[in-house]
Amino acid sequence: MLDQQLLEILACASCKGPLEVMVTDPERNDGKLLCRRCNLAYIVTNGLPNMLPEQAEKIETPEDQHMG
Repeated sequence: MLDQQLLEILACASCKGPLEVMVTDPERNDGKLLCRRCNLAYIVTNGLPNMLPEQAEKIETPEDQHMG
């Protein structure tokens, strides 16, 4: 999905934490870059990550599910 060298230098734009890749459509190079530290998911479309925190999706945690 993304070049491995790029993944090694990218960090969460919000907290500077490490990112992990989640591929949603390998044919289109779509997916998400997940930050488990601040629970944000940055959208990747056609291999291009959108690293704007205000456009990132909030990742639902087990604690969020228990809260209602």
